[in-house]
Amino acid sequence: MSRRESEAFPHETEVLRVARETAQNPNLTMDEIQKAFNTLCDEYEKLLEETRFLTKTADKLEMKLNAANEKLKAEKNYFATEAEINRVEKEKALHKNKQLFQEKTEAVTSVNKLQTTLSIIIVVLLVLLITLGYYAFHPQKMIQIMQQLGIREN
Repeated sequence: MSRRESEAFPHETEVLRVARETAQNPNLTMDEIQKAFNTLCDEYEKLLEETRFLTKTADKLEMKLNAANEKLKAEKNYFATEAEINRVEKEKALHKNKQLFQEKTEAVTSVNKLQTTLSIIIVVLLVLLITLGYYAFHPQKMIQIMQQLGIREN
């Protein structure tokens, strides 16, 4: 038996040492042998009870450990599922944002075209108003232009 084992189980080591000495002693009476055997049986019974207790305790701890591992697996699966859901939702949101950006860009382009068109229309109307205003104060010139164009006065 190693030194570490004897240090870990000093009582059991001593019981084993005494049993070996007794077995090797040829001068013992039958009563001494019987007493040594009974002592060895009692110590073995104590050791067996301790072993049963430790095994039972170890089994309970193993069941708790297995339950904790199952819980961890379930939580890992839950978080993995949540992460996948979040990834998919993030991709959907990104796609939607790209789509909205494209729509906004198209809308801005359309508004810019409309503004340009309206600006041109406003300039044309201003030119017409200015022209009409000019000829309103100079009706003779208007009559001359109409005659040149072949438009008759009613």
